[in-house]
Amino acid sequence: MSSTNTRPPAPPLTKNAARATGRIRQQARQTVPEERFTQLYLDEHQSLQQIATLTGFSRRVMTDLAKEYGIPLREGPQDYERRGTVERDWLMEQYIHRRRTLPDLARETGMSTANMARWTHTHNIPLRPRGGASHHTALRAPEQATDAPAILRAALNSPNARQRLERFAAALPYPTVTEAARALAIHQSTLTTQINRLERDLGRPLIERAERGRKMRPTPFGRKVAAAAKRLIGPGGRP
Repeated sequence: MSSTNTRPPAPPLTKNAARATGRIRQQARQTVPEERFTQLYLDEHQSLQQIATLTGFSRRVMTDLAKEYGIPLREGPQDYERRGTVERDWLMEQYIHRRRTLPDLARETGMSTANMARWTHTHNIPLRPRGGASHHTALRAPEQATDAPAILRAALNSPNARQRLERFAAALPYPTVTEAARALAIHQSTLTTQINRLERDLGRPLIERAERGRKMRPTPFGRKVAAAAKRLIGPGGRP
């Protein structure tokens, strides 16, 4: 007589447990938005456990968040080092225009999927989130930029661009980036990264950072960008 050891299925979540799980996931999204998660996991090569310890959430929550953002998880220590070189034009053609998957491109180049994902970030190519609608949004980002005010077009190069503009405009009334980030319920480093990205894309400073005895304030160019961003986003907030 033979027997098999099978793990019993996990019991379904109660309504209270499901609500608690949803609240935790929402808090995690606010604390570690996609841009911040990408920076920590792909740029700084921090592990999921390190990110979990840094943010106060569990490793499981960070794993679920990575899957939600469409960020391929590293397969092991060998994935921490970048292998090979990927040219931007080739990656744009294969990934964006031909719509090939990262695993397919990784197999062709002999590297891991996580490595290929890091090259998309290096070349400022937005990762396609899972799902057709999000992918369609990613592909339409350059097209949507042509309909925006001219002063903003250089910054509208990814699906997250409008979020960066919205947060920049919302931060200006506050005396420091730290206080603005607290009011927006995001990390100070996330807001700083987003403002720095806007300044890099637009090619000019947007704010004069707070110094001893002086509050943060927009540059003349920054005021024009904020006004244009508010017109683009509209009174309803995030588009």
